[in-house]
Amino acid sequence: MQEEIALNLMGMYTITRLIARRMAVQRQGTIVNVSRLMGKIAAPTMATYSATKFAILGFTQALRGELAAHNIRVVALLPSLTDTDMVQNFQWFRWVMPTTPQKVAQTLIAGLNNKSPEILVGWQSHLVVWGNRLMPWLIENISRLAAPLSENRQALDARLREARADSR
Repeated sequence: MQEEIALNLMGMYTITRLIARRMAVQRQGTIVNVSRLMGKIAAPTMATYSATKFAILGFTQALRGELAAHNIRVVALLPSLTDTDMVQNFQWFRWVMPTTPQKVAQTLIAGLNNKSPEILVGWQSHLVVWGNRLMPWLIENISRLAAPLSENRQALDARLREARADSR
């Protein structure tokens, strides 16, 4: 947990702080902090990761106001699962289609050109964020169903299926 917080939150904070100081002297710049869709919607089985992504989004929103007087834009990039080497052996959430790094880059460029303060990547991200605004209880239940099952949960579900089959 401490390593995840150190990397995802403190690492981003340290780099952003150093860059923001230089940009403030130059009185211009754009900072893009990468959160994730999990900065908007918490993911079961990934509590610490989700918490760091929520924190990045909050930090980015606050920093946007603090640095506006220095002509510095602060933007949050919110991709969903991205098909990279990091997730090759990752147990994906059901129904989540990973996006390509190229799609993330194209969406970032379009979002920067549109002056968007938060840049969501992909239709699934937009659907989930709107769904969470309108029916948070539904999105929470869908997230729980979509979450990868732990080995214990998989074994329990298998035993339950066997018991049902035996009772028929």
